[in-house]
Amino acid sequence: MKTFLIRLSSGLVVAALAITAMLYNQYTFFVLMSIILLGSLNEYFNLTDAKRDNAKSFFQGKWFVMLLSFIAFAEAFVLASPPAQGVPDFNNYFLLFKDVLLGLRDPALTLTATVPSLFFILFIVELFSKSEKPFENLGSKAIALLWILVPVILAVNIYFEKGGAFILAMFFIIWVYDSFCYITGSFIGKRKLFERISPKKTWEGMLGGIVVTLAFVFFVDKIPPLFNWVSTTLITSIFLQKVSNFLPVIHLNFTFWDETVSRWSQLSKLEWMILAFVIMIAATFGDLIESLLKRSLGIKDSGNIMPGHGGFLDRLDSFYLVMPFVAMTLWMFTQVKNLILVFEYLSQ
Repeated sequence: MKTFLIRLSSGLVVAALAITAMLYNQYTFFVLMSIILLGSLNEYFNLTDAKRDNAKSFFQGKWFVMLLSFIAFAEAFVLASPPAQGVPDFNNYFLLFKDVLLGLRDPALTLTATVPSLFFILFIVELFSKSEKPFENLGSKAIALLWILVPVILAVNIYFEKGGAFILAMFFIIWVYDSFCYITGSFIGKRKLFERISPKKTWEGMLGGIVVTLAFVFFVDKIPPLFNWVSTTLITSIFLQKVSNFLPVIHLNFTFWDETVSRWSQLSKLEWMILAFVIMIAATFGDLIESLLKRSLGIKDSGNIMPGHGGFLDRLDSFYLVMPFVAMTLWMFTQVKNLILVFEYLSQ
């Protein structure tokens, strides 16, 4: 019971802080993603340290890779964020050059140029390292960039394109899916999904999680009126009538939820259903990949940053694999809409 309470309390606190950071403004989101990036990289390198040669200099160690990754992340954040509004100051050539340079932003630059450059920088470092296992070192560091850095950069691009509520929606879909996979699997789970990697996961749990999550996504826009109906019709008319002399009438205010759902409406319900399905399949494999890493290293948890929940990699394993597939799915939605517009134009 004590362990459950610790797990619940730590989870609620971290979830509240993360949700606030996603929705408050772009600077709190920057702090949140910085913590996720650096914490995950540090945890990964600590786990895989035995697979690499001992670092003989700063440039061979984890801190150099983490520094390069943070620079790439910060660049992605700047390039994806909207430029400052207003007329440039023509009296100050330095500020004028800065405004013009920052005005020519290409959010794709980090993934198409900067991240590939990081790989070649690591190649150059290994040339001078005199290591006995240069490609083992490169492979370990390359996995960190692909598995952790690239999804964080994609999250930044999606954040500035779709908003913080969209990022929260993706996390919420993952949370609902994971929760009902566990609940369904606990009651009716029999057939193992991937016993060699994760013995507790079952096909029944996965299918139950998919069905419940798709139902939730389909009816999500009905939640605010449902709760308001419950609060006004049931609670007010049945319960509060008996204690009306002692308690004020209660009405639940879901304005924030209404605003969030309205932002989600930038995609159609069918698109959300497709996206949710993609998220759930990617989340399943993301969980299995992290389980594969832990099993290969003979450990239970990747860290202990959250009491009762493990480390960064334990909590964000789904996120890393979900982000690339979400980005690809959103791109496909855009292309389909463009094709429809072309066909409509040609048919006129």
